[in-house]
Amino acid sequence: MAKESTPTTKARQHGPKAGTPRTQRMTGEQRRTQLLDVAEQVFGDVGYTDTTMDLIAERAAITKPVLYSHFGSKDKLLIAVLWRATEDLIEELESLTARLDPSIGPREAVATVIRSYTSFVLGRPAPFRAYQNDGAALAQDPTSRFAIRDRFNEVLATVVMTSTAIAGDDREVLLRHMDILVVIMERLTERALYSGATPQETAELATSYVWGGLREQLGIKD
Repeated sequence: MAKESTPTTKARQHGPKAGTPRTQRMTGEQRRTQLLDVAEQVFGDVGYTDTTMDLIAERAAITKPVLYSHFGSKDKLLIAVLWRATEDLIEELESLTARLDPSIGPREAVATVIRSYTSFVLGRPAPFRAYQNDGAALAQDPTSRFAIRDRFNEVLATVVMTSTAIAGDDREVLLRHMDILVVIMERLTERALYSGATPQETAELATSYVWGGLREQLGIKD
């Protein structure tokens, strides 16, 4: 009589149960964007010194090697965060050139630029705090620091020169004055972060400081 075979136990399957939705993997670009979002917030919250790659990786729910594969070091990650915020702000400012009427007065052109800047920065303060507070990292890469400022100044000058009252002025002279405008905006915006001043209040104060000197130096008539 043939021996009855014993049913074998089915091997345990690994992985999620059948029918469980699979989480779609991020593309490289999506992952980079996610990491920049997390890093921007961490740098803004705790500052460069207290930020570690371990902390960013933990917040992003990834391993540290993944973070290093995208950015290489904490310094490079900070610079990437600042460049992205700068480009986003520049995109916002560049859109003004399509909306501003060339017949706009020069003071209003300057005021519009300042209002756009303060609204953006006070609405997204983390990268601004990182830029202001973590200059030590940028000091190791002055090319990036100067490139960020120069790129910003070029766009500011372009927007301000939308006004036909300023368009004929020497662009190089105007660029030098943009440096002063940026310093004033940065200082007043930094103060607003701690005082609670609104973007509108900050913009009005910055405009009042900037316009008098700019008008005199460029010989602009209201």
